[in-house]
Amino acid sequence: MIPVPKGRLIFLFVIPFLLLIAGLAAPSIFKLAIWCNIFILLIALWDLLITLPKLKYDLLIEKIIPFSIGRINLIDLKITNLTHERQKIIFKLGVPNWIEDHTETKAVELKGLAEERIRFLLRPMRRGSFTINYVYLRVASKYNLFYFNLKKKIGVTVVVYPDIKQLNYYLKLTKNNRDYKMGINKTRWMGTGTELESLREYQKDDDSKHIDWKASTRLNRPISKVFQMETNNQITIALDCGRLMTAEQEGLNTLDHAVNSLLILSHIAFNAGDSISIVVFSDRIIGELSRLKGRDSLKKIMPFISKLKPEFVESNYSLLFDYLGKTQKKRALIILITDLLDDINYELFRKRISWLARKHFFLLILLQDTILSKHANQELKTSDDLYVTAASREMLLNRNKAISKLKHYNINVLDLLPYELTGPLINKYLEIKTRNRL
Repeated sequence: MIPVPKGRLIFLFVIPFLLLIAGLAAPSIFKLAIWCNIFILLIALWDLLITLPKLKYDLLIEKIIPFSIGRINLIDLKITNLTHERQKIIFKLGVPNWIEDHTETKAVELKGLAEERIRFLLRPMRRGSFTINYVYLRVASKYNLFYFNLKKKIGVTVVVYPDIKQLNYYLKLTKNNRDYKMGINKTRWMGTGTELESLREYQKDDDSKHIDWKASTRLNRPISKVFQMETNNQITIALDCGRLMTAEQEGLNTLDHAVNSLLILSHIAFNAGDSISIVVFSDRIIGELSRLKGRDSLKKIMPFISKLKPEFVESNYSLLFDYLGKTQKKRALIILITDLLDDINYELFRKRISWLARKHFFLLILLQDTILSKHANQELKTSDDLYVTAASREMLLNRNKAISKLKHYNINVLDLLPYELTGPLINKYLEIKTRNRL
């Protein structure tokens, strides 16, 4: 802890310095400058001596709610001044460089023997856990001639999960019957099974075959039959963690968006009575969760997907398809989340997906590379921009051709931007269930 002189102290020494210059011509002024220097030094020394014993604080980070990736999260720090003196303090948390600190830096006036709460605003850009080892404090001296940089060890571990706030927001909407705000058509929650659940007023998306004519005549308005949605279906999600999932936009990569949507889909599937399996792969099978069911299963999914990171390797799709063929004995909805840059893997996708689709319902989700689209549509300013744009547009053209060919062979494909995945994915899942495709 080394005291650092402030501008005020440096300014005070300007006065004797000017006197020293004037003292070159008049010896009496030179002596005055020496005594002035001694006086300022004594004041500075006194300021240090009365401040150092009073740098006593107690720091405590209160209970931390798990962080959501890509969101502003709050940490409250309680500091207690253990002395009788008023202190002026600036705080900063020691966090990794992949966590954006949005805290507004300001000095806090802390009264003697008082406590104060400081709120920090942090935006993590990676999932996983990190440790806040230290809190850094800058404290001004009694007469504001120095400041002291202090480092207090706290050693608090924080876990960064997928976007929990988005999940909570969705749960709130479903309670208020406002699913349309998430891009989800609420009428699709109703199934087309064989067991009647209830009657309700006819809506424009209802099948006319489900109108209850007796009830409609009695109430003088169209009434629809609502059937219970089929349950106990198997949903298998294959999640690519290869290099195609590394593209970033606004700090989040493609895999982050996929993980957030996977979490919400899992919750909906559990509520619908279905079971979830998750297979994570790149150039190998990274890990798997098998046949989870019930809301409590989210506690198993959360730590599993929180540790996932994209790898700069080529994804081995042949290995994945072989693995799915061996492990998926019961008919299931298989969802593959990945991307397709060109037609290199087209033949492999067409043959192996068509083969799996004989027994299962296969849904291929392709997440567009936002950086590639940005380069394809950028304004041309230099010759380098011309080459980059031409190459990007050619890659997008080949990608679109491959997608068109896959659709031609009746392969279910969703081509989406990563941040738009949640709504269409849930819509497709509910559509498949309501039509009894499983």
